[in-house]
Amino acid sequence: MSKSLSGPSLASHRRKPAILSICIVLALFAISTFSLPLVFGFTNGESAAAQVGEPNLTTGGCDYPKQPYSTDTNLCYPYGAAFDPSGNLWVADTSNARVVEFPLSGGVIQSTESSVIGQTSFSGFSCDAGGVSASKLCHAWGVAFDKPGNLWVADTENNRILEFPLVSGVIQSTATEVIGQTSPSAFGCNEFSFSSLSTLCQPEGLAFDSSGNLWVTDFDNSRVMEFPLVSGSISKTATTLIGQTSAAAGSGSAVCNEGSAAPTDSTLCGPSTLAFDTAGNLWVADQDNNRVLEFPLVSGVIQSTATGVIGQSGFTGDKPNEGATGGYPPTASTLYSPYGVAFDPEGNLWVGDTDNARVLEFPLVSGAIQTAATTVLGQTTFSGHNGNAGQGSTVAYGMAAPNTVTFDPSGNLWVSDFSNSRILEFTGPSIGAPCIAVTVPPPTDGTTATAEDSCTGTPTGGSLTAGATGTGITVAITGASATGTVTITASDLSGAPSASHGGADTALTGASYYDVSVSAETGGMAQVCISPANGATAMQYFYGGTWVSATGITTPDNSICGTIPVYALGGTPIAIGTPAGPKTGVPEFSLGTASGFMVLAVLLPVLLVIGRTRRTNLDAQ
Repeated sequence: MSKSLSGPSLASHRRKPAILSICIVLALFAISTFSLPLVFGFTNGESAAAQVGEPNLTTGGCDYPKQPYSTDTNLCYPYGAAFDPSGNLWVADTSNARVVEFPLSGGVIQSTESSVIGQTSFSGFSCDAGGVSASKLCHAWGVAFDKPGNLWVADTENNRILEFPLVSGVIQSTATEVIGQTSPSAFGCNEFSFSSLSTLCQPEGLAFDSSGNLWVTDFDNSRVMEFPLVSGSISKTATTLIGQTSAAAGSGSAVCNEGSAAPTDSTLCGPSTLAFDTAGNLWVADQDNNRVLEFPLVSGVIQSTATGVIGQSGFTGDKPNEGATGGYPPTASTLYSPYGVAFDPEGNLWVGDTDNARVLEFPLVSGAIQTAATTVLGQTTFSGHNGNAGQGSTVAYGMAAPNTVTFDPSGNLWVSDFSNSRILEFTGPSIGAPCIAVTVPPPTDGTTATAEDSCTGTPTGGSLTAGATGTGITVAITGASATGTVTITASDLSGAPSASHGGADTALTGASYYDVSVSAETGGMAQVCISPANGATAMQYFYGGTWVSATGITTPDNSICGTIPVYALGGTPIAIGTPAGPKTGVPEFSLGTASGFMVLAVLLPVLLVIGRTRRTNLDAQ
């Protein structure tokens, strides 16, 4: 199961490295919220809007056109891609043995690299040039950022994970932490011994959970490992193991599916990448089993037995495209060597279906990811599977062995198009649509709700009362005006609600009104203001399984304003308050005085209309 970089052909790729608006509804824990649907702007077979790594959308090739010499504009068979907290794109340029940064400027990712890690210059491309060290890489596959903004790299062929720290706003080129090896100069698979909870063998994917713990797909050991955050530092010894029952199982084919001929709901075979959904469940691309698995979060703990599978009809299936003759054709429900997994701002799952030369969207419906895809990119139909959409040359709508998928701060999808040596951008929902569509589900807890036309302010669709049933009233709004106010009001529960802070429940009394506005969307960032602030001096938003502090905090006229990425406004909670002690599972803020309650605004997706305001009335009895 070891990898080779000799040749990027698609058929043998399995083992090669190398109408957006903001609707905000305020909730005090037990108080119901209103779901507002996002219509994502991707269509089957659409062309990419932009790319980095090649001169244009119709050229493709390693370090084109100057192979084998890398430059500050090209790539050679890239894998991992991730965005830092400032919106810059970082790419694991795998065959050039480096990680490069494509900076965000004027709201656009630039095509010229601004930083390089693993090489002393942009023209360097040799694996471990000068020897293995804290500043060298050998065919890095995965990249990720922790909450403070430090860069973590899966240095795959060196069998280790490296942390490159953020210092004074700049990612340093020398790693300060190494996981998987006992020193920065060591590089052996499992340290040339048996696997353990502190060794790695060809790690690939990296992800951080909401508590800041690091999760790693240890490919050749066919396992997923959690390295916990302890006293501000990532431990070098894993505390959670998925895919193996023993830490000393060995590596390679011997541990694929724990040595069994068929997989189960608790085994893995060559896992590649992983991601967390908004509920905190872990999703793993189990590449050599041709499936994606969901490992649920239960009582704060990721379980080692999967409860969901995509790509196979059951947990014991492992055939490419579920055993289609010759491996093809695929369908909307099958996979062939899937590599990348990511979630869009609405919570839908996207998969880089590598050997089918496509990217699929599996929608989130009623809280569950569906097993049949509804959107395909890279092919014009779900049965298509040829590289570059069968065109024989690089095209804007085609892909060749796509792997990593990720989303930028504006909700655009970026795909690592491996064999074409480029990263593709597919534009997400349009920004600035004049009006929005609002869905108000029927409350069942004594509330009443009314939706108003976002252009005229006229109540539309009637009101909902306690005990109503059905799917709710959808208010579809059209028109040319981009001004106006959307209002959802709610009278409170029949009993007094409570809000939790530090484990204590406090009943609230009186009426509470909060105005929430979103404005000044520029460069993928938006300003969110909430009033009254009642003394709040800090703001956090929850995205990607992590509480992140908003920037540019101001407190004018008993309100609080902060800057948040647009992509984080899709179904994202935001908390305001004053800094308090660390807690588990809730943001580190409280709002109020003696009662110590916390206000949690839930940002729910539709089409972005700048400057629109929503008022929510929470009347505690």
